[in-house]
Amino acid sequence: MTAKRDHRWERILANAPREIMVELVKRQPGHQTSELAKDTESVLDEVFRVCDAATVQALYEDFPGPYNFVIWFFEPTTRVSKGEVQSALKKKQSQALSDGIKPQVTEEPILYKIENTPSNILLRYVASDRNQRLALEFGETETLRVLSYYDCLLHFSDVVGLVFGSPGSNKATEIMREADAELGLNGQWELLKPGRGESREFYQKVKKSLGAFLVETKRQDPAGNYQTITLEARTKQPDLEQVAHFQKHFLAADSYFDVLEFRCNNRLGLLETTHVRFGRPLGRFIFKHGSSLSAVLHFQEKISALLR
Repeated sequence: MTAKRDHRWERILANAPREIMVELVKRQPGHQTSELAKDTESVLDEVFRVCDAATVQALYEDFPGPYNFVIWFFEPTTRVSKGEVQSALKKKQSQALSDGIKPQVTEEPILYKIENTPSNILLRYVASDRNQRLALEFGETETLRVLSYYDCLLHFSDVVGLVFGSPGSNKATEIMREADAELGLNGQWELLKPGRGESREFYQKVKKSLGAFLVETKRQDPAGNYQTITLEARTKQPDLEQVAHFQKHFLAADSYFDVLEFRCNNRLGLLETTHVRFGRPLGRFIFKHGSSLSAVLHFQEKISALLR
């Protein structure tokens, strides 16, 4: 179908949740219900057939498809404008990087693709910067060099940087600096995170600001045996903090991580439910796979206001 020839088709197929696409189609007059029972490719074809251009573009931009949803948020210490970023991009962008290149991968992050939309730019990096020990034969193991993929997204609403894929803050900061250097912005970027000793207060403020539920947590066992315990919410009571046993025994216990579930309206006008895990290390936020960029930025705006 002609929809498959659209340059946005593959990225949407790979990253947008099927239920989001189904909901978009259902809102349109003239849609074919039979197509919604078919495979995801058919559902996406129906999206392109019945949805207007603005909706398709919003779907494309709201699900950019990072390699994973481990996210570090950065803000410039001095204002960086959308115009500055777009001007810098014109100097850097090439057809090869728009299409994506096959780089000679090294330990240092290499830029292999730039994706540019009206609301953001996405710089994609790869590096062979970690080892993995694998059992390839019985009784034999081999250490292999494996690839790491990182994405740096600069959003234009109020220019902020999001680094996806890094397990630690040092590598995330390196990727942010690489992206800044690639574009020649000469910016100074600050990682958004609570200070030492402020984790509990930060968690409480974030939960209240989002109107979120605590759905999972790993806390110090109050029995004082240096053990930890992981707790999950149940359907009947979606917020652990409203469970009497939790309130009595674990509410004040030290936390290793907390998972908050929250809702927000995404760019497509749909109410989205997602969750985010955070705790240690400070500044690392792990979102539910398939979360929209709208939900991620909604969270970023909340914590930015709390940390100012």
